[in-house]
Amino acid sequence: MDGQSLSQALVKLSGDDLRLVYALLCKTNILNLITTKTKDLLSSKESNHFSKHLEEEARKLRGKTDEELRLLLFLELTKIAKLKGDRYDTPKEIVDKCQEIVDWAFLQFQKKHKDFQPYYQKNEFTKLEAMINWQMNQIFKEMDLKLRKLTQKEQDDFAAKVMLYVNSLPRDQKEKIKEKLGVQELTDTVVKRVITQSGASFLFATIVEASGFAFYTTATSALAGFSGLIGVTLPFGAYTGLGSMIAFLANPLIMLPLLLGGGVLMVNHQNKSLRKRLVPIVLMQITLPYYTDPVLGHYDLDLITNEWIPRMKEYEQLQQELQTTEEEQKILQEKIRFLNAKLQTKDMEKKKRESAISTLKGNIKVQLINDKGRPNFDRLTDDLDMYRKEIILIERKMVNEKNAATGLWGSIKTSLKTSSYQSEITELRKKIDSIYDDMVKKVVLGRVTYAQDYVRQMGELQWEVNELHEEITSLKIHLDKQNKELTNLKTTAQTTRAKMKEKESETYGLEHAALEAESLV
Repeated sequence: MDGQSLSQALVKLSGDDLRLVYALLCKTNILNLITTKTKDLLSSKESNHFSKHLEEEARKLRGKTDEELRLLLFLELTKIAKLKGDRYDTPKEIVDKCQEIVDWAFLQFQKKHKDFQPYYQKNEFTKLEAMINWQMNQIFKEMDLKLRKLTQKEQDDFAAKVMLYVNSLPRDQKEKIKEKLGVQELTDTVVKRVITQSGASFLFATIVEASGFAFYTTATSALAGFSGLIGVTLPFGAYTGLGSMIAFLANPLIMLPLLLGGGVLMVNHQNKSLRKRLVPIVLMQITLPYYTDPVLGHYDLDLITNEWIPRMKEYEQLQQELQTTEEEQKILQEKIRFLNAKLQTKDMEKKKRESAISTLKGNIKVQLINDKGRPNFDRLTDDLDMYRKEIILIERKMVNEKNAATGLWGSIKTSLKTSSYQSEITELRKKIDSIYDDMVKKVVLGRVTYAQDYVRQMGELQWEVNELHEEITSLKIHLDKQNKELTNLKTTAQTTRAKMKEKESETYGLEHAALEAESLV
């Protein structure tokens, strides 16, 4: 019932009224409330700067369509209530979510206002109707004192307008009002006396109970023309709970500590709290124009679904793009793992063959060293013979000087020279070893015919090494290309996720609906 009413009221709301309600919920925070309240206090004449602030924010929204604002207002209510987002492809889904919003707001309202529960239980109202009536009663209770201060003529005019409405009612409703008020007849004088003795809120509550919400339009329009009754006209009336909170926060002793020490977190917390407290007021502002309409028409909820569906489709398209990109990443990562494994295998095979070539070179070198009949390597053979002769001469010097040494000093001198000779011999042996390496190179290059079996094996191995080198080079080029492609895919996925986050921020509940749809597949 309430879900149906709220959804219908939301679709009915349009134009400036819709923008004012949206501004109230989405463009109101603690700081601008305090600012406008302070301006009111400092103003030389009675004024309402908060209403002016809302009107200014509403003007800024003229660039947005009614359809967009209705959807965003609806989604903002679900977000504040921390309700899980759903798909809104059909009217039923919107009605059901509106019911959840009302249920959540009703529960919060009960917790906030201890005297609301008894009020709800003793009246035959739905949850939404009860919250609206209770708030309107609070508004008119605030006006009771001001009403009593009206001039005699203003009181007469106001009573006449009320009676004009009452006289337009069916007989049974008029009888019910008289019964509730405990009077025999309803006249302007009786209306004035009830307001003076019991208050306007009592009179209005009685009339609404008998005739319905339509009376609120008469009451507020009747009050609007009187001086000193600023802020009563729908949809933005006074609200005691909100007003007292603003007054509390506007106190410099409260605000300065908030702003100077840990203030941002505290203000953010207060803003969230404020938005929760605004929900019942916003529900009242949305629904009253619908309830007060003499003829409750039927409004097509497709106005909301038609705005939702393209957003959902766009989000699902991004989700599909992300899924495709992630699947491509997985395939590419598998290819890269395969290529890396293949590269590792080829590299090991190449190193194995290079090690075998190195072993064969060592075999040729050993054979050259031990082979007295090795072939002549021209200059290398001459240098080899020369270095060997130098080693023999140095060794002879060492023996002769050792034999000639006498006494301690002679032994020391011989030891020092021997060390020097050993260094010379070591250097010569290094040169000899290098000569054998050069001989091996000549043999391998085929400049000298020797150890042909080893040379043949080395040739075969070197050919395989060259082939493997080409394969490895090709694999590295391919891997580099695949890794760049993977980087591009990751960048694309990151960009798509950012777009999805932006869409989620713009349209609450998209991710919930998408997950729900995915779980059903």
